[in-house]
Amino acid sequence: YINYGANIPGLSYFVIGMKSTKIRITPGSIKVKLALGDVTKETLTIKNTGNTESAISLSVEGVNNYLSLSETSLDLKANEFATIELNLIGKEVGGFTGQIIVKSSGIKKSIPIILEISKNVLFDVKIDIPSAYAEVSPGDELKSQITLLNIGAPEKVDIFVTYFIKDLRGDIVYEETETFAVEKQTSFLKSFKIPDYLELGNYVMFMEVRYADSFAISSQPFRVTRKTSEIQAITKNIKIMLALTAVLMGLLLLLIRKFVPIRKRPHKNKNRDKIYPS
Repeated sequence: YINYGANIPGLSYFVIGMKSTKIRITPGSIKVKLALGDVTKETLTIKNTGNTESAISLSVEGVNNYLSLSETSLDLKANEFATIELNLIGKEVGGFTGQIIVKSSGIKKSIPIILEISKNVLFDVKIDIPSAYAEVSPGDELKSQITLLNIGAPEKVDIFVTYFIKDLRGDIVYEETETFAVEKQTSFLKSFKIPDYLELGNYVMFMEVRYADSFAISSQPFRVTRKTSEIQAITKNIKIMLALTAVLMGLLLLLIRKFVPIRKRPHKNKNRDKIYPS
């Protein structure tokens, strides 16, 4: 079985289970802000909550250049836990996504990683996705609230903004750019069309702001799911199939009763083996 805590924005844990093997991993997602050249550490705690010893392997995907693990394999006895150090470095500016892959007893799960690496920040940048749009479907509009605050530029300036969406493998699946002027502060709503071909799963929306030698970035995760109408259609089809199956089974039983003769048990003569006195 699999138990997970909330969606990516507030994800707090994963519980992975198979037979008697159960592993709890905290936190369930990691988001780190870094300045160019900075280094920092995060931790990942893995606990064996099952009743047998478990062999666990860990690997990094998508952010190998910025993240390394103190351990990539470990054996945990029942109720034993281990803390893995995550070493991160801001090698280059930008928004980066990846995941830590955790495998145990044939189960594969991922811990999403989001990195925001900035440089000489002159603008405070924030992109928010309302909770109502934290899950969207292919072809839908992803709505967001954009806020920019001038904290260092001396006057009204033109900034270059890039919006892009990445999957957890680090691939860009959507990108657009625009240029506009900002004096002190600006806030506006912006919508993005989710491509029809986009696979279901977890994604991250990034916003990069460039001005002169300044680079600022903000991000917000979201999830692409099936349309409600598709889910309802699938549920309806399943119900129809179950109803048809029940009808066919009923007809089959009626045919069996009508055309297959039922053998009657021979009547035993209780007196046949009775011994009479002579």
